[in-house]
Amino acid sequence: MIEVRHLEIVDAIARAGSVTAAARRLHLTQPAVSHALADLEGRLGVSLFRRKPRGMEITPEGTRLADTARVVLDQVRDAEADLRLFRDGHVGSMRIATECYTCYHWLPPILAHFQERFPEVAVQIATEATDDPIGALVDETLDAAIVHTAVEHPDLVSEVLYEDELLAAVPPSHPLASRQRIEPSDFSDQVLLLHSDPGNSVVVQEFLEPAGVRPLRILELRLTEALIASVMSGLGVTVMASWVLRPRLDAGELVGLHLGRGGLHRTWRLVTRRDRARRATIQELARLLKDENGLQRGSEGVASGSASGP
Repeated sequence: MIEVRHLEIVDAIARAGSVTAAARRLHLTQPAVSHALADLEGRLGVSLFRRKPRGMEITPEGTRLADTARVVLDQVRDAEADLRLFRDGHVGSMRIATECYTCYHWLPPILAHFQERFPEVAVQIATEATDDPIGALVDETLDAAIVHTAVEHPDLVSEVLYEDELLAAVPPSHPLASRQRIEPSDFSDQVLLLHSDPGNSVVVQEFLEPAGVRPLRILELRLTEALIASVMSGLGVTVMASWVLRPRLDAGELVGLHLGRGGLHRTWRLVTRRDRARRATIQELARLLKDENGLQRGSEGVASGSASGP
């Protein structure tokens, strides 16, 4: 069986005209090249070159193999280059998910900037992994996840992206609207409207339960705009990220209240598999996600949709 190293040797001798010059091109010793050529000729039962005092003269058999070598070696080099691009993430696909459906409203504009940088990478938003993005990363069905929960797994690494604050939102006519901040006890007589079930709610798990407080009722409503409309209609209070509420706050349609003296904040991280973290694509994605201006551009496009969060 002819091997790639045999083709490299035949090609180098045909181009260089001598074993010595070919050895220099291949960064091998002359005896090694001579031995490999003799081994190949012995396998094939033909002479590929005639030994001359001033070098090597290629035979018709050698010409046939040299022509094949040029084609095959070019294809091998192209394949190696392509595989390096795949390895570094410059081509292929990237599957990304977040831990919060609301994030999908601002993520597409950022991914559009990413696509300009890496047009050969097919970016896929894997919404089906939203409920368990870390599990999807471990199973290698996801390349990157944007999460706000701490991650500890030997195969995964995380990079801090940014921090946001959760605000309680009430209509201007609400009794709490004159306050700058509210405490857990203020929820005891309120209907709390949430995107997700209480077991996955940051405000319930990190703000209310530690204080031993239960709201009057908790209602789940996954549609962001429907939830906001319900709050504006006086059907209850909600808690959302400040950047989601910003247009309504600026328009005076809602009032945002800090949760507790220091506020309730989340730290968002980009999580990837350890063996892919140094890819240029992952590093560029992290850079774009950290870009505050990019995040603001994305948040301007927040529209109605399904959400999961506080």
